[in-house]
Amino acid sequence: MWGYEHGFNEYQVVIGNEAVHSKFPENNSPGLLGMDLVRLGLERGKSALSAVNVITNLISTYGQGKFTNNHKSSNYDNSFIVADPNEAYVIEAANKEWVTKKIDSTLGISNIYSINNDWTNISSTAKQTALKNDWFIESKDRLDFLNTFRYG
Repeated sequence: MWGYEHGFNEYQVVIGNEAVHSKFPENNSPGLLGMDLVRLGLERGKSALSAVNVITNLISTYGQGKFTNNHKSSNYDNSFIVADPNEAYVIEAANKEWVTKKIDSTLGISNIYSINNDWTNISSTAKQTALKNDWFIESKDRLDFLNTFRYG
């Protein structure tokens, strides 16, 4: 693992992340950790929106991974808050699926999913994945990301 759970860059983009747990079974395939995604978003993002696009494209392409060291192993998905002086977004991910929400006021993230059907953008395969796993939950004619993918 290389990176931290939060940071900022020379373009005034700030990113923080938290672990969240989805319904997907433990993933032993290689993938990116939340700290990897924070670092890559900050390295490549010149605005909050461009950092969001970096992170969501990487999640769709490579998925999220398993953290293992000599002491423990942990498998989890990630939630991110991404902001610059002009705009802010929340990203919530479950395996290779993700949802974003543009934030127009004060908001924080924690270790739980929070985006239902009020998302701004969603991965192109989220609905198909939910239907395939018999998890699909719709609310107001939109996929309810929180209730579809959260564990428990």
